[in-house]
Amino acid sequence: MSLSQLSRQIRSLLDDPTPDKPSLPDVLNSIDDFVISCTSSSEPEIGIYNLSNELQIICEKLLDHSSLFTISNFLAVLYRLEPLLSPTSIISVWFDLVLRPSLREPRLPGTALKQAKNLVLSALDTNDHLSPEKVADFRRRLVDYYLLDVFNDGSGEDMLEWAELSDGQREVRVRWKGNLEDVLVSFGKRRPEDLMTEINTHFATPSSRLQLIRFIDVFITSHSSPPSSLATLIPILASHPLLQTILTSLLLDGSTTTCTVALSLLIKLVPLFAVHAREELLKNLPYIFVVLQRILCWKQPPLASHHHYSHSHSGDDDDITLSQTIDAELNPVLALRPDLGWDRLKNTFAGASSVPEVRGLFTLMYYLFPCALVLFLRAPLVFISEQTVLGLGLDCPYVGGWEAAIDEEEVRSKAEQLIRTHTCHASLISSTAVAELAGETFWRGYGVERIWAESRMVDVRRMGVAVRGRYAEPSPSSTPDTSTPDASPPSNPSLPSHPTTTLDHADILPGRVRISLEKILAVSTALRSNIELEIVEPTSQWANQAQAQGEDQGQLPSRTQSQSDDPIPPHVLDMLALLMREVLLLRNELNFELWVGRESSKHIGRLYEDRLVSKRAEMERQGLYNKLRRYRADVVNLERALSDQKAKFASSKSKYEDWTTELHDKLMRLRLEKDVWLKESATLRTQATESRAMLEAQKGLLANASRELFEVKTKGREVGHKVERLRDYEKVIEGHVRVQSLWDEDFAKFNERAEEMEELKGQLKQMFYRLQSYEATSKELDEQGRRYRRQIQSLEARLDQQQQQQQSPSAHHMPDEFALLVTQKAELTDMNRKLREKHGDMVEEVEELRAMVEVLRGGMAPGGGHGLMSGGGVDERGI
Repeated sequence: MSLSQLSRQIRSLLDDPTPDKPSLPDVLNSIDDFVISCTSSSEPEIGIYNLSNELQIICEKLLDHSSLFTISNFLAVLYRLEPLLSPTSIISVWFDLVLRPSLREPRLPGTALKQAKNLVLSALDTNDHLSPEKVADFRRRLVDYYLLDVFNDGSGEDMLEWAELSDGQREVRVRWKGNLEDVLVSFGKRRPEDLMTEINTHFATPSSRLQLIRFIDVFITSHSSPPSSLATLIPILASHPLLQTILTSLLLDGSTTTCTVALSLLIKLVPLFAVHAREELLKNLPYIFVVLQRILCWKQPPLASHHHYSHSHSGDDDDITLSQTIDAELNPVLALRPDLGWDRLKNTFAGASSVPEVRGLFTLMYYLFPCALVLFLRAPLVFISEQTVLGLGLDCPYVGGWEAAIDEEEVRSKAEQLIRTHTCHASLISSTAVAELAGETFWRGYGVERIWAESRMVDVRRMGVAVRGRYAEPSPSSTPDTSTPDASPPSNPSLPSHPTTTLDHADILPGRVRISLEKILAVSTALRSNIELEIVEPTSQWANQAQAQGEDQGQLPSRTQSQSDDPIPPHVLDMLALLMREVLLLRNELNFELWVGRESSKHIGRLYEDRLVSKRAEMERQGLYNKLRRYRADVVNLERALSDQKAKFASSKSKYEDWTTELHDKLMRLRLEKDVWLKESATLRTQATESRAMLEAQKGLLANASRELFEVKTKGREVGHKVERLRDYEKVIEGHVRVQSLWDEDFAKFNERAEEMEELKGQLKQMFYRLQSYEATSKELDEQGRRYRRQIQSLEARLDQQQQQQQSPSAHHMPDEFALLVTQKAELTDMNRKLREKHGDMVEEVEELRAMVEVLRGGMAPGGGHGLMSGGGVDERGI
């Protein structure tokens, strides 16, 4: 199909309102035919260039982005033309014209959306040697879109802009972000290293780190199914510089929100590294310990800085300044080394922030490396120096060194509080820190779900919940049947019952919260005990707190006021930042709990499988016990049979002595026979020597025959006449027949003479090649004869014409030319006769050679394949 025909069909599909316009399947079939014809042409570049120009004209004139039908059809056309579209054209032309608006359209059908994503992926996942810089720039551009052009729930400006958008605009933003995320995740599954390198490059911008860490979390979670994809991804991530960048962010950035999200990601990655990248985990272990120390000793911000919205007293500013000065003197900010090149992220949200929770990471590292962790917490500086000597340590990013960055007394004090709430690990007794750092770990071969589930049981609080769940009183709905003795569950009378405690609402007054100390202690105890809580009439305290702060300012800003030119009150911005941070942390916690739920489900499945295995083992043990009883009865019977056999043996012992005497006599007779055999063997050895001599003589005869064959071959080349050649070949054949007959009669057991057979095969191939040469010569002679016959026919025609002219009155004018033609005809007739005779001789020679080949093929190997021609045979082609 031509380009003009295809263009008319596409235009009719997009613009023609008539019912008889071509359908989409018909247009796609035409596109397939065009793609085949274009790729099979001698100059496909010209067709692709013309196609690109025509599609751009169609897009500019007919494409209506408000029509979903038109966009879907055009995307289907582009997707079917994808083999002809270069990555450069997709990046430079079609992404901005079609793909980007399609990815932002929330009403686009799923099929068209999938086609748009696949087109973008085809431009990303390519090794275009003509424009690698454009492809790399396009990847960077998509990541920039994801960071800057979509809604970022970690940005206050984006949150204010989001609040002013309509529902349709919000759907566009949500669809755009989701599609970009899907494209980047799909690209990362195909080429994870390139995606990680791009993300690592964007970590240089502090404001993008929170969003990048959350994307990495989504990217890792997307590889959970199938599990084999994690086995491919995790080793790449463990050895990629992106992991060091994430650990550096945890160590140096001051944003508690970013560190909280990054800490959740690290807690997910550590079990994956332990299963799929154990060696890389051991290399990064000191860095993880330093991150743990940093979060463990996190410095909270000064309290005065959180009250900047209150102006009820004139001396508050002085108090804030004094508090900040005192806090700066007590907790100085360490300066980073200039050569490090790291730009710190101070904070993500303005206002108060909570310290990142380090308990999850501590529990996990305490389960995996208890001895090494305890050694680090006891003396962090000594541990880092020892690891630096061994080549596993890390350079201090601060100017003053690790001595200025780590307070060992504070580390030991904070770690003591955590260790008291954890059980004593068995490896503290059976292993050492040196063995753990060398790779001798007890969890080798464990799965991710088992490592995660067992690590949570090291925490006393979680273990207490598990014990209470194991020995808790059954509810009325789940009370087991007491009709059988085994139905009653085990009970533990030492465990106290937990009565339900109801907490009333706290009295909230403007600017303060009134709550009794008893209620505070009760809530704190309930939360720390991990018992079940029931929240009665949950209400949000944010509205009350915002109302209280608004009353201090006079009034709350309305929607109209926020849209005016007046600035937004500071307390509203602080409350908005606090709400944004809480929502972000709740989403991160929800994703983490979903991940925990998935890993727990896997662990439950493994425990159920172990339970089934235990049941099978019990059944096998019972079967083995039954077999043991049978075997014991068999042993008794065998012992009884053994006593009977001993009695029989005593009676047969005397018979054995007689038999021994008889054997001695037989031995004497056999010795005499042996002497006779020795004499016979000497005779046989003499005969074997004579046979070997005869074999050597036959080898000489065979060599003479080979030499004679070579001489005959040489003589055949020298003699020119064909009859003499045939006689020589017959003599050679007769000699071969005689040699074959002698060989079959005297040396039937020596068929290993493969070298002589190969020589004869080579000679036969030469004869076949000569036969082919003769056939080619015969064909040439036939062709030459045909040419001569045609020439004779033409001359005869001319002769007839001359004779007719002679009969005419003007014939007497060309006697000389007529005589010349007669002479030429006679010469050509004689030449034709000679060529026919020569051709007949060549045909006879070819037939004789074919007969000789048949003789060599069948007649030279009598005896069922024991002759010189055995071992595969030779056909007319010499094979």
